[in-house]
Amino acid sequence: MALYAIYLPPEAPGATLGMTADKAEARLERAARARFVKQSFSWGAFWFGPFWLAARGLWLSLGLWILAMLAVSLLLVLGTFGSVLFSSFAIMLAIFLGLEGFGLCERRFRRQGYQLENIVAAPGRDTGESRFFSLFDADLEQLGDDDVPPARPPERPPAARAATTLAHQGETGRDLLGLFPSRGRRQ
Repeated sequence: MALYAIYLPPEAPGATLGMTADKAEARLERAARARFVKQSFSWGAFWFGPFWLAARGLWLSLGLWILAMLAVSLLLVLGTFGSVLFSSFAIMLAIFLGLEGFGLCERRFRRQGYQLENIVAAPGRDTGESRFFSLFDADLEQLGDDDVPPARPPERPPAARAATTLAHQGETGRDLLGLFPSRGRRQ
């Protein structure tokens, strides 16, 4: 099963003001423009690197890819690089794009102001979309007219954050790392 990160576009500046029904309608409109990003290896970016970057509108990454390939090609022409090193570099660049391709898309969405709304596990994109929208509809049905949630969770006061941090520290006072508490850890 694949994981899909769902990003919602930024809210309109006046979306926080006004009636609650308008807020719910604005939230539905944002959900209709949601972006789904698969969390896996990108075979398209691996095999068709520059074309995949151009199709996704990742122009800065495409420019860096072109500069890197031009630099290595220049070194190959000058005789500094052998053809084996050139091929190795091209393969490493393709593997990098395959591993980080969808991550580059996510970074672009965050720069554009999109917010991570949810992460859904599904065997395919269609199933992931239907799961997200069913969860989204259920959330809207549970809300009353006055309970439309804000786009971001409210900020917790510093005292609550400190209490949470202390509760998550181990016996030695160090912060926890991983899923297991300090009790019963390996020595």
